[in-house]
Amino acid sequence: MMEMHHVEDVVRGGGRWINPLYGSSRYVSDEIRIRLKYGIIKDYKPKGVSEIEQKLYDYLKAEFIMVGKSKKLKCEGFVSSSDGFSAIVFPIDAEDEEYQLERLIALSHEIGHYLDFKFNYDFNVLLFDSNNNRDKKLKKELLAWNYAYDILSALGFNQWIEFIDKMKISLMTYFEFEEQEMMFRHIGVIERMVRNAG
Repeated sequence: MMEMHHVEDVVRGGGRWINPLYGSSRYVSDEIRIRLKYGIIKDYKPKGVSEIEQKLYDYLKAEFIMVGKSKKLKCEGFVSSSDGFSAIVFPIDAEDEEYQLERLIALSHEIGHYLDFKFNYDFNVLLFDSNNNRDKKLKKELLAWNYAYDILSALGFNQWIEFIDKMKISLMTYFEFEEQEMMFRHIGVIERMVRNAG
């Protein structure tokens, strides 16, 4: 489980320690470049937002993290750049009310990546990058799911069967067959936490 101050940062609404590059000219030019690269549109208006989901959007707003949508992306993602710009991006259809629960779970996971970037890498994109390091990428995915579990637990979420299903589907896209034993061990840990909490 993650350290409590990470969870408290979300629960308290954030904004106390933000990326020091935010608002700089490098940050602004990087925002333009990244938005063009991923086709990010700021006009993101999800329907059927729950109280928990709104709390997460409020946290991201306080942290100056853009939440947007993109026609280019097939799934949600956390993007960050060398000059400090960060965003959480959803595919366009994620705005629909029918995706509310899936969107909430995905949002908590992407915030998990942001917390990792913030607290474990001190907003350093070069250290955070795992494109050429498969082991690091897998560990970051597992950690982001741990963060998601802790965040949602702290906010009173209770739809854990759906959470575990979404986590399994997501992790199976990262883990190859011979690595799945490690993935299922991780899922088992979270399933036990859910059972013990309930």
